[in-house]
Amino acid sequence: MKKRVNSFNTAPGPAVWAAVILLAFGLNSATAGTPQPRPPKYTVIELKPLPGAAASGVLNVGGVLNNRGQVVGGSGDATRSSAQWCIWQHGMVSALPPGPAAINGAHGINESGGIVGIATTPDWDNAQAYVLVGQHWVQLPALDATYCNALANGINNPGTIIGTV
Repeated sequence: MKKRVNSFNTAPGPAVWAAVILLAFGLNSATAGTPQPRPPKYTVIELKPLPGAAASGVLNVGGVLNNRGQVVGGSGDATRSSAQWCIWQHGMVSALPPGPAAINGAHGINESGGIVGIATTPDWDNAQAYVLVGQHWVQLPALDATYCNALANGINNPGTIIGTV
């Protein structure tokens, strides 16, 4: 019986086959070099505070991002005693119309710019869900008048709002 040999004139063992595969793909030590880092698949963008806010002690919270690159959330002091609804777009932050409470935060935006959020006190007692209609925040009705916290979490493109009560 003839013994089979490869082009290295040796019996085909695991190390030889690995060398053949690496050479076939041009992955030898002479051509491999230092692996190049892959470019990132994302970009980190800093959410700047609203103008006039202190340079330190500011808490910015981005709620959600739509496909148009708009981010809504809240910008306020780090003690969480006050926050204003805001929107970040094109690298700029803008205040949304003022909310009715000390803590106001947007939690959802759809593709046409429909925005929902909450307004509450610093101790998060009696949070209420709101939707932005024109330049005015409209409180959404609560399902149960005995429960005092409601949150609008999102809004889809047709305008259906989802949340908790």
